[in-house]
Amino acid sequence: MGLAAAGKACSDRVAAAAREDAAAYTPAQLIEPFSVTGPQTITRARELGSVVVDYFGRAMLALDEAVSIGILEATVHLLDLQRALEVPPDVPGAGLEHTVGLLAEMAAPVDFIELATGRSQVAVFPVLR
Repeated sequence: MGLAAAGKACSDRVAAAAREDAAAYTPAQLIEPFSVTGPQTITRARELGSVVVDYFGRAMLALDEAVSIGILEATVHLLDLQRALEVPPDVPGAGLEHTVGLLAEMAAPVDFIELATGRSQVAVFPVLR
């Protein structure tokens, strides 16, 4: 199976799981953690300054790095959720901008630039699973 097919299979599984989970809640209940609680928590976390946190037992990270990963995860999963609910994507602009920037940083720079500008057909994506 090629990378594109594997990525599609993975996204299909995530979407199916999101649809199953979504059936137990109203759309408002599902969106609230991303639109209200998440941003409030991020704001409070940033007020703490230089703090190192245990990132789910996998690594000790600076809080800003953990928050950065959290923004990316929240953005990706909000999009998964909205697709599963068959509603148009509606994600806060700051989350989109942060996630796009972070994903672009993960790609090989030359390949990403050439692909994004139509100068190459090299497989750059997915950069994260």
